[in-house]
Amino acid sequence: MQIDLEQDLGHLCEWRSSDAAQLSIVALTLVGVFLLASGVQNVAAAGYALATKPRGPVGLGAFPVPQQLWERQREQIARSIAEMSAGVVILCRDRLTRALAAVRRARVGE
Repeated sequence: MQIDLEQDLGHLCEWRSSDAAQLSIVALTLVGVFLLASGVQNVAAAGYALATKPRGPVGLGAFPVPQQLWERQREQIARSIAEMSAGVVILCRDRLTRALAAVRRARVGE
């Protein structure tokens, strides 16, 4: 039995445009899922901090709990909103593209 290594490697390394397109779809989906999960994790952490924060005394200098949460964790909250938004946009990119195309067609038709 003779093995033609050059021919076998040529078949393995041959990229077709459909394979590259499928690989990019999988990669973008993984990025979208990661961003969405990371954003949900940050929201859950902020929600846990809000739920377990002891209520302080009401009076001069006392902040309501949501305001305290925003003051202490504003970066985490903003990051979670951005990550979840990016994840949703990436995961729903096909629907968004179709919707934008429909709007453009409607504008051209006017």
